[in-house]
Parts: sequence; structure tokens; C-alpha cells
Amino acid sequence: MPQALKSTINPIASIFSAWAEHQPQIELCKMLNQNNLDAISVSGLEGSSPAILVSSLANLANIQKGPILVVTQSSAEALDFYEDIIAITGSEKVGLFPSRQILPYDFRPPVGEIIGIRISTLAGIL
Repeated sequence: MPQALKSTINPIASIFSAWAEHQPQIELCKMLNQNNLDAISVSGLEGSSPAILVSSLANLANIQKGPILVVTQSSAEALDFYEDIIAITGSEKVGLFPSRQILPYDFRPPVGEIIGIRISTLAGIL
């Protein structure tokens, strides 16, 4: 089957192929294989590229030994990342740990749905 036809059938696969051959990705994988975690800094990723990076690293069996935790600056960024990663990997492998959405000094309990999502995500990690 011609490559142009393959890429129109599965555009995600063609993105991952290009990503895996990108020199910074190759260098990052080498550093992770050497367990040189203190020296790794990744920046400049925009749009869905952080989700593609995390997904590609999760698919490397020699690197990923357990759950991967992604921390974002805001709930909105977390939700965007969550939606991107679900589109790439499928929802059975991904969990969202939403904020409690209450202030620290507010003594109301959080919304039940949020607690359910948090518990489900923690259970999935186990």
C-alpha cells in the first residue's frame, strides 16, 4: 500500500512515526534509558505535542516501568491534556485527578462526581 494512502487511513500512526524519528525524541529516549532523570528538561511543546510525547514514551517498554504522572499548572490545562491523551491512547489507559474545586479554608465537601473521578483514578494506578 502506498505511504500516502497509509497516512490518510491512520494519521495518528504517521504522526508517531515522524515523532519517533525526530532527533530530540531520540536523544530524550537515550537519556531516559541511561536513568539520567536529573538532567532532563523538555520545553517548547505546544498544542497536543505534550500528549504525543507522553504517549510515545509510554509505548517504549524499556523506559516506562509504571504509571506516568503529568502535572499541569491549571485544571484547564489538565483537562486539555487529558482530552488529547484520550484521543491518542484511549480512555482505558488514562485517568484524570481533578482538583477538589473548593478553597482550603472552605469546609464544604467537594462535589460527589469529583470525588468519584479522583477515587477511580487512584484505583486505576494500583
